[in-house]
This record gives sequence, structure tokens and C-alpha cells, in this order.
Amino acid sequence: MSYCARTLALLLLAGCFGLHARADGPGYGGDVPPATEPFDLTGVSRTVSSAALYAARLVDPNQVEHLIRDELFTFLGANKWGGGGPERIPCRDRIAAIFQSYGLSVTLEPFVMFDLSGVNVIAEQVGTVRPNDIYVIGAHFDSVMNPGADDDASGVAAMLETARLVSQWPSDATIRFIAFDREEDGALGSAAYVDEHASENFLGMIAIDMAAFRSDPHNRVPIYGRTTSADVKNAVAAALTTCAGLNAYIGPQFDASDHRSFERRGFQAALIMEWDYVRNPYYHRPQDSSGSPGYLDYDYASSITRGAIGWLVDAAGVQPRHPLGDADCDWQVGLQDLPAIILAITNEPEYLLEYPNCDPLLADCNQDGLLTLEDIDAFLQMVSADCAGPAVIANVLPPEGEPGDRFGTAVALDGQRALIGAPYRHGADPDVGAAYVFEADLGSGTWNFTASLAPVDGAGGHFGAAVALCGEVAAIGAPQRDDAGNDSGVVYIYTHSGVNWTLATQLLGSDTAAGDNFGSALALAGTTLVVGAPFNGTAGDHGGAVYVFELSENTWTQTAVLHAPDAGPGAVFGTSVALRGDTLAVGAPAVDGPPAHCGAVYVFERIAGEWTWTSKLLGPDPNPNGNLGSAVALDGDVLAAAKSFTTSWGNPGAAYVFTRESGGWSAGAKLTDWSHALGVTVAVTGDRVIVGRRGGDLPNRSGAAYVFDRAGGLWLGPAVVRPPDAAADDR
Repeated sequence: MSYCARTLALLLLAGCFGLHARADGPGYGGDVPPATEPFDLTGVSRTVSSAALYAARLVDPNQVEHLIRDELFTFLGANKWGGGGPERIPCRDRIAAIFQSYGLSVTLEPFVMFDLSGVNVIAEQVGTVRPNDIYVIGAHFDSVMNPGADDDASGVAAMLETARLVSQWPSDATIRFIAFDREEDGALGSAAYVDEHASENFLGMIAIDMAAFRSDPHNRVPIYGRTTSADVKNAVAAALTTCAGLNAYIGPQFDASDHRSFERRGFQAALIMEWDYVRNPYYHRPQDSSGSPGYLDYDYASSITRGAIGWLVDAAGVQPRHPLGDADCDWQVGLQDLPAIILAITNEPEYLLEYPNCDPLLADCNQDGLLTLEDIDAFLQMVSADCAGPAVIANVLPPEGEPGDRFGTAVALDGQRALIGAPYRHGADPDVGAAYVFEADLGSGTWNFTASLAPVDGAGGHFGAAVALCGEVAAIGAPQRDDAGNDSGVVYIYTHSGVNWTLATQLLGSDTAAGDNFGSALALAGTTLVVGAPFNGTAGDHGGAVYVFELSENTWTQTAVLHAPDAGPGAVFGTSVALRGDTLAVGAPAVDGPPAHCGAVYVFERIAGEWTWTSKLLGPDPNPNGNLGSAVALDGDVLAAAKSFTTSWGNPGAAYVFTRESGGWSAGAKLTDWSHALGVTVAVTGDRVIVGRRGGDLPNRSGAAYVFDRAGGLWLGPAVVRPPDAAADDR
């Protein structure tokens, strides 16, 4: 939102809604009463379909957060200003690449208005029934000389997540997702676009601008637009209310963003934005960044995204695929589907008469391509899964697996794509290694193999011992490759385009030498890659090091080398790494605490483009040789660290959860299960921590995952997940 728009907002709220606005330092204070009464579904004829509700449920909050944090250049120090911000063009190109990865037709449209130039990014899905009818979701990617995390990477993320889902389904009308340039200069990008396309039939447009700030956990969202846009405003309000559970308020005309360009040309358009933007302390400030602790509310942004996709599904006639088991095609999977499933299995012609718009294979719940009584058992297991806790939904196997490959040693997951390492895969040399790419099919729930990656020269090195995945970039470590000496290590970077993965480059650290094991640990977020070299000797034998690389103009450049500031030989700093936005966690499992070799996690923050050590985290009960930091995971303000080694049967492995509050980290919980060797691996997402265990099971050393969930400030569990076909030594 532009400066002039902010001024208009304050005047509008003060004059129309009784807001006593003031400018008294950072941000604006004052109460913000409702624009009108909450939207009443009975007051208009608009209703929301079951298909829209189903599509809204598929919005992934983790994906929304990932886009804002890791893809849209919102780190502290970033600048996407239209007048020369260095991150503006890379951000634009990243948005275009993400759209392309969804299979959309992407166009870059340059423009010049008032001697200011820019480029809009347009992604299109052509309608199958009404291709000349067009619906638009737009957001702007430029900023005011700052990272623009809330204004407006949050809106871009909502648009991209909507595009990710909608691109998988046909639509009656044409849909355009538009990332506008130069909004902060007066909505120039959208004005130029509408001028160029004014002869087209735009039936509805929504702009999402500032969607991730909430001063308190309220449930309100305003929709602005002219009276001539009443139909669109009412439909959007109905979707936000029904699909997202928000209290939507209809506001008056507010020409604060790109919707105004459409309205001025006579098209119906509306603006969705956060409720209390006037209280945002970082509006147009350098701190409008994903690196500002506790600033962004990703759940709120996800809720607004659900409303946006709900509106689009009904407006454009999007036809989501029914979920498996939804045999009566009501977009819900439950026991009410059982009669339809039985009918499909026993009398398919009668089923087609009873449910003419349904596919009988929706009853194929065991996914074997046949309709048999076994599908009833599979269906009942499906609907009772929530009662049974976490369950296996897919068994992913390599296409060319052999004994000893150790497929699954390393796994990276980004959206609907997985990258899995098999570092002991044999080739021309023993233990060359390989990595495999799998893609999820949301309709069937299956994961399909799409690519096999391996060193082109076939040289050994345990390729796939570490993997990282972000968007269309994959990083794969080969820590025992000999390019800079025996076991010096190397990292391979692959990029994805169309259906192919192409080797882009190989990376070494600036001082990589024999024995470093460079590439033992990897973390990739946006254009930042972190590489662990735990046996690097710069800080003493096996002291360890971490290298930071940045991508700029298709080139990866080393920008930092980090060492444990208080550690010496044997710390193996860099054994594990985790990166989220501007926060980096590094495990040093053999560092001294005290006690000796208890292990620790070091936290670094990127401040003004420089990585600064801010914390050293120890468990609340450190023990000798505890190996804390053998694995680390990071999600927002939650950090989980594994302690994988124990000195006695009664002192089991564990994971420690640390939480960030007011800029500092504190130990929040110890997650364990008596006498079990937990702590081999760890993962965290939101209020869930998963801890791996590879020994002590029946069959012997078959392995398991322990799931802990946070509720009411407490970590509950564990729920234990084991593969149904577990065998000895699966680990």
C-alpha cells in the first residue's frame, strides 16, 4: 500500500468509522471499530459451494509461510523498491518461475507510465467453457525500499498458494494471477495493465494487499470497493466468512491498491486486507521483514488465502477433483459415503444413475484400480484414521533400489515434491550415491517418481547423504567426494524446468580441504544455501565450519564462513543446519558445555545482510557425550534439537524444544520416551515435533517416528508411527 493510500486510510477510518487516529511515533494508534456490521450470509443471495469449502481446506499454512519467508526476498536488509531495489527483479523472476512450476502460461508485460518503467507478471489458466470471461487475483511485489514482507509479500503468497491449487483443476472461465509492479508509485502496474486490456471481459478482480499482520488474535477482515462492485464484495465476504471462518466487514470505496485500476475502468473489483493495518508498527519500515521476531501472523494470512480461493472457485467455475472416498460427491469424506461406495462396488451402472456426476473410482480406496470388497476395508481405515493418530499414507520406493543403497538417509520436502537420498547406491564406483525426486498427486494421494539424479562422472562420494529442496532448486551433498582432497566433499545444485532437472553447478567452500566432509548438512531457503562441513580444521581438528552461499543472477556465491565462536577441536560444528528466513541454527554435537562433549546448538541471525551469532543453546540437563545438536529443525519461533547418544539405559535420547520470545531463546520442553533411543532425526512444523528412532524395536532396529503435539502450551504425546511392513535393520 502506498504512502498516499495510508493517509487516505486514516482519513477514511477517522471520518467514516469514528476512528480517533493519531501519528505518535512508529505506526498509528487508536481504536479501530468495525467498518459495518459483520457480513450476514442471509442478507444477500450469495452462497458458497461445497467445492469452494473443499478447496479452501486444502490451503497449506506451511506453504504460505514458506513463500513469505523463503521465496519472496523478505529477509532483513532486502529492498524491492521500484526505483532500483536490488531484490525487486530477482523477486519478480522468482514469482514467474513459481507460476511456471505450476504449469501456468506465464507472460512478462513491460510498461512505462509517467516515465517510470516496470514489468508485470501474468499467469493464465484458460477457461474450458467461457474462455472470454476473465477473473483476476492480483497482488504487488514491489516495496518502499524495504523487504515488504507484509506489504505485500503476504498478498503475493496468498495469490501463489491459490494458484498452486487451482492450477491442478479445470475452470469454466479464464483465470489470471497477476503480480503487479510499481504499486507503491501509485498503482502504475495495474493501471498500465488495465489500459492495455480494457477491451477484455473482466467479470471480477480481487487485490490482496497486506494480509499477515494482526495486533491481537481477532478474527476480522475488511473488504473495500466502490458501490458498483457490490456483487464481488458480497461474494468475497461470503467466501471469507464461510471458507475461512473470518468475520468479514463490507467497507466503502478505498482506492488503496491495484483494484482501483479495474474499478476506474468500470470493472467490478475489491480489496482484501488485514483489519488493523493502521497499527502496523513496521509499515514501510526496514523491519517489515520475515526476520522480525513475532511480527507476521501466518495463520491469519492462510485464512485470508482460504477466502480468496473460495471466491475464485465459485466465480470462475473451478472444478476441484473430489477426494478419494467421496463416493457421493459432496466434497466430504465420511461414513455417509459408505452406501455409495457399496453401490459402486456391487452395481456400477446403478451407481452412475444415482450419482451421474461422480467417478466410480472414487470408491477405489485401496488404489489398486479395481472395485472390490477390499475397498470397503480401506475406506473404513481411512475414515477412522483421525481416531488412530498419524498413519502411513504412502510407501515411497526407489525405482531401481538394491540392498545397501540406504534410500531415505536424507529427505527434503517442499510443497508437493520430495527429494530422497540414497548415498550408498553403487555405480561405476562403490557408494557413488543417488537422489530421487517424487511428486504428489493431490487427487489420488499417491507420490509418483519423476527423476533420478546422480553424479555425471560416476565418481564415489556418497552423493545424497544430505539433500535440500526449495522451489525449483535442489541441493545434494556428496561429503566424501575427493575434488579438493580425500573426503573433502562437494555440493551439487540442480534446477528444474519443465520436466527436467539440470545440473547447474558444483560448490566448494573457499578453504575446503581433505577430510572436511563439506556437504554433510544442507539447508536451502529462497536464494540462501547453508552447507555444513563438520570436519573442517580451521578452528582445530574437526572443529567444523558452515558456509553460506547466495544466488544472484543465476550464480551461487559464497558470502560467509561461520565457526562456533567458543569451540575448538572436535566440536564438529556444522553436523546439522536449519534455516528459516533470517535465522540459522547449527548443531555442534561434540562441543563442550560444560559438561564435556554435551553438544550445543548455535543460533545466528542475518542482520543488515550479515550473519551474527546470537545464542548458544544447551539442554536443561546436559550430560557428557550427549550429542545435543546431532539434528536440528526450525520453524518460526520454535527450534527442535536432537540428543542422539546416551550413556545409560535410563537416560534415553531426546529432543529439546526451544522457543523464541522477545528476541531470546528459552528451553521449553524435553521430548522423550523412557528407555528408547530417540533423537536420530528431528522435524518441526507449527505445533508438531517429530523425533526419529532407529533402534530398539521389534523387528530389531526397524525404527519408528515419535510425534509430539503442542496444545495449551504443553507438548503432548508421543504418538508412535511405524511402517506397516517394518523389517529388521530398516532403521
